[in-house]
Amino acid sequence: MAYKDKENKNDLQDANYRYSYSENQGKKNRSIMEVYKEIRHRHLDTSDKIKAAIRMMEPYKKWTFASLSAIVGYIIGLGQIPLGFQWLDIILLFILFGPVLQGICIRYINDIGDLPTDIENVKEIDLYKSTRSIVHGFLSIKEALIIAVIGHILALSISFYLLGWMGIAIISFFLLCSFLYSFPPVKLKSKFLMGNILIGMNYMSLAFLFGWLLFGSLTNAPWGLIIFLGVYALFITVIKDMCDIRGDRASGLRTFPIVIGYLRSVKIYMILVIIPYILLSIFLITGFIEIYYAPLWIFGILNFISSYKLYKYPTEKNAVYILDKMIMPINMIQILTVLILWYLFG
Repeated sequence: MAYKDKENKNDLQDANYRYSYSENQGKKNRSIMEVYKEIRHRHLDTSDKIKAAIRMMEPYKKWTFASLSAIVGYIIGLGQIPLGFQWLDIILLFILFGPVLQGICIRYINDIGDLPTDIENVKEIDLYKSTRSIVHGFLSIKEALIIAVIGHILALSISFYLLGWMGIAIISFFLLCSFLYSFPPVKLKSKFLMGNILIGMNYMSLAFLFGWLLFGSLTNAPWGLIIFLGVYALFITVIKDMCDIRGDRASGLRTFPIVIGYLRSVKIYMILVIIPYILLSIFLITGFIEIYYAPLWIFGILNFISSYKLYKYPTEKNAVYILDKMIMPINMIQILTVLILWYLFG
């Protein structure tokens, strides 16, 4: 959709300059409502509101990691390719960990809590392609909260249907972490590495475990694989912090590149992406992970190549490009490769 009028475009550009880092240095502790009052709210029809709500869910970016991990955990726990009504479980797992949890619950709550930061990190120039619908005035906080509440109800309902009270417990922990991650006084994303640990644990490990538990048990869960996926996701989230360093610094967050320094963190990142695969090697040698998962080392090499590209051009813009065009596709293919290796040799 084209711009409604020239004024809208100028408003967005003015907003980007108005909240520049140099002007915001003395405003690191601004509250959510202080920032919210400065946002120009647009009067949209219902269809535009729906489009803004869907864009905010970021289907490709937010749904893939957790939903694929849960589905792969489910199939490995089942011990066979799903048949008949078992595909209903697959669909529900995708809905639960994709559009409901990642798309609505976590994203909407996080964007409300991150308003003071997002007003710095926002980079979209085309208003009608923006995924930051609250910052750009397409959705109000009240509308976002209503959608988030509906998402929470759906998440708990689906999890209870799939896994009973165990499902409720796991998803409640998942949702609690999203609040602790986004809102003060805890706001774990502002603590050094704490946000990375939380995201890594939830997006990969906990989602995989949830899928596994539909047919498996805690005692015979593939803990080596679960730990590897969690450690991998932990270190990969560091590059996400590099993409948001401008707004994170202006908001007083203590992310990895802010504490260590951007250029130094780029160099350290080249080492971090290899650590999960060193751990994988140890697990393979000790038998904690089945030997047929050894080909996953290929993705260690691919991740190192992507980190080297960032090292050659250590800019925030390049970090965004590498995350979207290299890291995310590599991660998707890797989790699918876990399933393929299990199917062929497990």
